Amino acid sequence: MAHPTLDRLLKPNYLRYNQRERLNETKAGHEEQIKNPFVKDKGPAVKAVRAITQMLTKQAPPTDLTEDEKNLLYAHSQELEAEIRPSLLPLEVMRRCPDASTPRDNLGREKTMKPKILEWKRCQILLNPDSDDPNLANTDRIRPELTTAGTSGFMVNARIPGHLAMSRQAKANWPLGEPKADTALKQAQRRTAQDPKRAADYASRVAKAKATRKAKRASDVVVSES
Repeated sequence: MAHPTLDRLLKPNYLRYNQRERLNETKAGHEEQIKNPFVKDKGPAVKAVRAITQMLTKQAPPTDLTEDEKNLLYAHSQELEAEIRPSLLPLEVMRRCPDASTPRDNLGREKTMKPKILEWKRCQILLNPDSDDPNLANTDRIRPELTTAGTSGFMVNARIPGHLAMSRQAKANWPLGEPKADTALKQAQRRTAQDPKRAADYASRVAKAKATRKAKRASDVVVSES
């Protein structure tokens, strides 16, 4: 950073929205102890309130940024994103883990870019101080993808290869219409429809099973009440 405004704004380690909420709840609890006449030793509660207040004062993101400051932060955030994105492992690699060294590779890449990643995270918090989105400053938001949206991410040699299936785009452009796969469920439904006795037997078994479960629940209630 070579801009004095950015130096000033991005220096603190800002608290997230949910962190500030938890601190305020804790502070309110200590304040109740201070007000409680039955609590004799109020010293620890007073110290805790003072420490939390100091932390919130120093680390809460400012909510009165000017438009110029916001524009500067947004532009810097975009520059950081352009630098960070190529160094991150793609989403499919993170999800499928094609190699045993993938976790170590990911940690090494993020360690190299850590200063810029922290700056990017602080930019997101400063630009969205009241956002409770847990993924607001998550780098997965800017992680690159090997495939385009809606295509398959199947990796045959990966530890978690996924499912080999048609993507949404392939289904939409399939020239033969909806695939006519004769699944086990369709076969069972067809046999049941062709055999009324089989259908009646199945319905009878289902009804009997439901009645048994209902009776068991009723007996459990009686036992617990006794």
